Amino acid sequence: MGLHPVVAGLQADFYHFTLLQREVLVLEAAMPSAILGVVFATRYRCAAPLNAALVFANILISLVAVPLTFWLLSR
Repeated sequence: MGLHPVVAGLQADFYHFTLLQREVLVLEAAMPSAILGVVFATRYRCAAPLNAALVFANILISLVAVPLTFWLLSR
């Protein structure tokens, strides 16, 4: 999760995106993962509880990661 915004920012620089496009791309990369994976894990009888715990941990981490990304973008 920590490397996604960095890689997105590097790609935006490589493709010469505008500042607004770069900020949107980096912010999207910093967002937590979708919960749809838990639905698929339940449907196909995979490790749904583990998947749910990982998604929840990802959302908790994003409470710090998203504001940190905003702060880094504003520098």
